[in-house]
Amino acid sequence: MKCGSGWRQSMQKFVLGLLLSLAAPFTVHAQADAEWRSWNQPVRPFRIIGNIYYVGASDVTSFLIVTPAGDILLDGGFAETAPQIEANIVKLAFKLTDVKFLLNSHAHFDHAGGLAKLKKRTGAQFVAMQGDAQLLAGGGHGDFYFGSRLTFPPVHPDRIIHDRYTLTLGGVTLTAHLTAGHTRGCTTWTMDTQDSGRTLHVVFIGSMSVLPGYRLSDKESYPGIGSDYAKSFRLLQSLPCDVFLASHGSFFDLNGKRAALAKGPRENPFIDPAGYQAYVERAERAYNDELRREHASADPPSDSADGRSASGVMKVEQEWLDALNHRDASTLARILAPEWMENNWQGRVYTRQDILSYFSRPAAASQPMPAKSQKFDDTKVRFFETGNVAIATGLVVTESADATGKDVVHRSRFTDVFVWRDGRWQAVTAQETHLPDSTE
Repeated sequence: MKCGSGWRQSMQKFVLGLLLSLAAPFTVHAQADAEWRSWNQPVRPFRIIGNIYYVGASDVTSFLIVTPAGDILLDGGFAETAPQIEANIVKLAFKLTDVKFLLNSHAHFDHAGGLAKLKKRTGAQFVAMQGDAQLLAGGGHGDFYFGSRLTFPPVHPDRIIHDRYTLTLGGVTLTAHLTAGHTRGCTTWTMDTQDSGRTLHVVFIGSMSVLPGYRLSDKESYPGIGSDYAKSFRLLQSLPCDVFLASHGSFFDLNGKRAALAKGPRENPFIDPAGYQAYVERAERAYNDELRREHASADPPSDSADGRSASGVMKVEQEWLDALNHRDASTLARILAPEWMENNWQGRVYTRQDILSYFSRPAAASQPMPAKSQKFDDTKVRFFETGNVAIATGLVVTESADATGKDVVHRSRFTDVFVWRDGRWQAVTAQETHLPDSTE
């Protein structure tokens, strides 16, 4: 967006993808940012309970289910997680070639990224729910929310399954429950395991998270997503659960329970029916909160109606420009949506937090001299609106002084993408073309 001179000029040079069908594809395989890397830290593999072993990373999970007739592997993490999973299986003295079936919780790059390599290395049959099968075979291209931004190596299912499908191997039976919403084919797997002479019901939840930007009503992210979530919550509430596991370790306190297990407690900490119910309740509250927010924003106050017009978008654009000029981080935080996309320029990633942190710091001599002025040269912006998404384009002019004191004029053509939320426009991404400078 409009960033002034020095560091802020470099911000102008970001070339970002636009949303939806207007987007140009990002890199073929998404690179993990700092948060994603934190999910993918190596951890020592261990036996969870019964015949279930943990072979995943610090937060993106992978489970090995061992049977006399071979093993079953659930989830492959990121593409970068596959070697960790392989090494963890070997560390536990199991063989990769003993993995007979490969399963998936849902077709997102942080859970399906390593499946193609694991399928090749193990020779296992890959089993996938119908709602996600096409997305998995396409490597994540055409996702209803991510589009083709967060792709992964394609993995083709050997067997496409439906709700309540059962897979039996070596006397162990897993049941696939369609818990759609997070993805169309999000799958929760259940099985029984034996431990200390007891039969325990195990639930591997796919995911019930509502990602920022999902639309559950009106213009739904995909037709029926709201009712899919509701149906999935009813299903999860009905399942008996003694051992609670899931696609992310944070859902079931993997780290805390692993540490507790290492101390040799009398009761295995992974036996946690209360934790299961608490997770389902939290996730359903978040779903209902999002529905209420959408219903409230669908009927905004009458004085916000004009805000949806081209002039309304330009008002936000001007606020954005003024906030940059005055280093007003609080206004920037209001304008930049929570899901503001990470911006990659010349190999360096600038997140929403990077931008806010920069403009929150007091100006210092080591920082670039602020621009003398920034203004819109052409207020006759082109404006496009499709439902709750708007795109505005225009020309911004920045005047600053170079090292010799000469005035330099920078012109940039901008294209900004907004979503309408809570009765106002919020920016989700920006693209700028930096035109040749001129001196005066």
